[in-house]
Amino acid sequence: MMLLDLVDEMSDIRFAVFGDMVDTVNGLLAQPRCGLPIVIIQLAKVNLYKGAVGIQNVMNASKLWWNPEIPIAVEFKNGLAVHEIKSDVELSLIADRKRPVSMRDEFLKLYPKKSVGDIYEMLEEGLFIILATITDVVNEGFWWYTTCSCLRAVNFGKGFPYCDECKKIVWDMTPRYKFKVLVSDGCDNEHLIMFDSECYSLINKSCRDLPGDNQDNGSSSGDYLSEITALVGREVLFRIERKDDVLLSLDDSFEVKKVCTDTAIINEFKACANEDTPLKATEICSILSQRDGEDLGGVVHEPSKRIKFKSVKVEKVEWARSA
Repeated sequence: MMLLDLVDEMSDIRFAVFGDMVDTVNGLLAQPRCGLPIVIIQLAKVNLYKGAVGIQNVMNASKLWWNPEIPIAVEFKNGLAVHEIKSDVELSLIADRKRPVSMRDEFLKLYPKKSVGDIYEMLEEGLFIILATITDVVNEGFWWYTTCSCLRAVNFGKGFPYCDECKKIVWDMTPRYKFKVLVSDGCDNEHLIMFDSECYSLINKSCRDLPGDNQDNGSSSGDYLSEITALVGREVLFRIERKDDVLLSLDDSFEVKKVCTDTAIINEFKACANEDTPLKATEICSILSQRDGEDLGGVVHEPSKRIKFKSVKVEKVEWARSA
């Protein structure tokens, strides 16, 4: 995803870019720049996020023109100066340009390795890596829930689907995974709770692609599907978060932040289980700045970046020093 801030002579608006259009914009940004670009967007979708109105592209429908050589675009650019908008300034990119960390480095070098028993007994809070086998899927009567477009859970307590964050009735809802598993490392057992992205990594199917029941109230009941129960017996590297206040809210279950099922990485983890991690700061910086000998060149495609199309007026203030 990429966020663009668009501005005209009247106001500004946030444009959320998804899918293939992100790659298109990255390619345009890598070209030589001559001031702020003029963009025309066709067939965009209006959305509401945290009370702010924005727009987003629609897959296979929205069109984007970048500095089009048409009269209306040229006229618009020439008229920006009248409204004190400088179009000859450089486009500012607000983004972390660090190289993404590889899955191997993330699970072997950047976080402390712990056993299942350590996680529950220790007092330290933070992110930790454990290797464990899923021994059971805890059937609590649900394995999915519904969310609004803002990713908040939909509230059905009022008799209709309502988003407490957006303050509106929700008609376009998205089902997302949420269930608990019991894991063991051969010595101790512990409950972990997994949400949508981690469950998808293990099941390789989106929650929407699995049949569900009781969709009128946004939860499921009864026996779990075979795709979920098939997780029993799988050996997985879990990156989990230990936080006392979160632990209480999740019924003494630790939240899974990421999973790894790569056999080679798991075998390396077993071989270096006694090594201390994370690495020293200098080694971490080396991992972040160098990976596989690749050249950074150009614009790095990040999972999320915010691009400002708006210039910021800076005034120099002279301070008089009293004698």
